[in-house]
Amino acid sequence: TALLGLEARRKAGHDIFPLVITVPSWEVGTAWAEEMAKWELGWPEPVIHKGTRRHARLKELDRGKAVLITTYDTLRADAATSRSPLVKLRAATVIGDELHLIKNGDSGRSRAFLRIARPAPNLLGLTGTPVKHDTGDLHPMLKALFPLAWDDEKKFIERYCAKFEQDYGKPKVVGLNPAMTGEFFAIIERNHRRVSKLDVLPELPPKIYSERKPDIPPEWVRAYNTLAADMLARFPDGSELPVMTVLIQAMRLSQLASCAADVEMTMEWDGRLGME
Repeated sequence: TALLGLEARRKAGHDIFPLVITVPSWEVGTAWAEEMAKWELGWPEPVIHKGTRRHARLKELDRGKAVLITTYDTLRADAATSRSPLVKLRAATVIGDELHLIKNGDSGRSRAFLRIARPAPNLLGLTGTPVKHDTGDLHPMLKALFPLAWDDEKKFIERYCAKFEQDYGKPKVVGLNPAMTGEFFAIIERNHRRVSKLDVLPELPPKIYSERKPDIPPEWVRAYNTLAADMLARFPDGSELPVMTVLIQAMRLSQLASCAADVEMTMEWDGRLGME
């Protein structure tokens, strides 16, 4: 879909080259190259940007027809500063496959991607999991796609995220601000195209869900109950954990319900395979 959309823009008179496709692994990069050949777009053969000669090959590219495939980890090294060769290429189009890999806006990977993405008039972010941990994951992706609208992470979190302050560092995001849900979805839904798995891969069977609920050990049940009743968890080792707000209490209760279990490990000798 991304390739055909770009081809439509090219036929409409828009410049799409140089094109840089950033992928999570070289295997995925190979799949992109195969898809280009399959659809017979008439584009030049893509250059896999890896190896010790990659910078030399970069200088030999015809900017008007260049298609470059690189990985996020390679990009972190090759777009480390604004003077890096890959940044100076000034791509007309940047595709970020599995864009959620830049969800940490402070990482070198995210900063490198933003350096090549910011000047590009065409930018596509592709991901099936835009939120991996909390609503705050969205900001670096939105900043890459719409830098003028979503430049300030602090304002994004303040307006759209349910959070609590921590002693050090950024606030802890625990979800979407209920009061801003309507505005949030009204904006986000105008800026992305969501496709269901059923539409993309109808040949796959429906998902099958199974729940496994292990029992919490009794001493940890007592810790859970004391936290629920008194906002003070008393742990089996004698230590205590107070909480100061209902929001933090709910988070700690979720953690206590998820983390404690009795685990037994056994080792058996297999004469063919060795120790297992």
